[in-house]
Amino acid sequence: ARGDTMGVFYVESPAMRQLQVKAGRGDFGHLVIHSSIIRPAAYCGVVGFKPGFGLVSLAGVKPLASSLDTAGVFARSVSDAALIAGIMAARLDWQQVKPLKRAPKIAAVRTGEWDLVADSAMKAFSAATDELAGKALVKRKAPKAFNWLGDVHSTIFSFEGARELAHERRQHAERLSPVIRSLIDNGAAIAPASYLEASAERDRAIASVADLFGDAEILVAPSATGEPPRFEEGTGDPVMNRVWTMLRLPVITLPAGRGLNGMPLGLQMAARPGDEAKLLATAMWAEARLAMELEPA
Repeated sequence: ARGDTMGVFYVESPAMRQLQVKAGRGDFGHLVIHSSIIRPAAYCGVVGFKPGFGLVSLAGVKPLASSLDTAGVFARSVSDAALIAGIMAARLDWQQVKPLKRAPKIAAVRTGEWDLVADSAMKAFSAATDELAGKALVKRKAPKAFNWLGDVHSTIFSFEGARELAHERRQHAERLSPVIRSLIDNGAAIAPASYLEASAERDRAIASVADLFGDAEILVAPSATGEPPRFEEGTGDPVMNRVWTMLRLPVITLPAGRGLNGMPLGLQMAARPGDEAKLLATAMWAEARLAMELEPA
């Protein structure tokens, strides 16, 4: 195995939660942060499930972006994810979910971020959606209002990050990584009025989320822009996840093939607010259809 990336398919990776799940040393792991469930799970070839915002208590957790931070789980299967997330959210009904017996109405709603997805990732995504929905897959562009949410996310995330880490910036700046210092500095430069405007735009988008779904029950998208990046390139681009986080939707990712370098790719599914049970049932159905178990090459 090479040591030039942070994915668990390389021996030197420190991503221990996903590594333990993948290696069979545990059936699940949990994490709290806004984009570090779906993307890392996809990179590691495991299931990642993030319930809707606020369903799992963050008491005792150091916040980074309090209006975005959400707890989620890594697991070896959708049923394991449902079990653990159900305990964390006090939603034991999730543990009783069974796979759908019929294909749901699935839509691939394309936002501007899709232009950043690597060709190999799009090929794997298309193969997975063909298996799940075939010609019944609805393909359309997202309403224009949703194409600007990436910028809105950046404003909210940076402003709240600077606010939450103000003490660390004042007292321990020398101990912060360059990435965190840059985040704090950028957030500190954002005017409160700009933050409030971004928050209001986010709230309007949440109120109109039905326009994004249309008559679809489940939305699908690539889980990341491609395969895990090399170590020096960081932890990957969160652009394929941040719209769901902004809209506070329940999301899950499943293994969905490999890229050109033999590394894992994922398929993510999003459901309407409060539809965690339907999302889990759909994911169980899709998991059986895709029947994909990735092992390190």
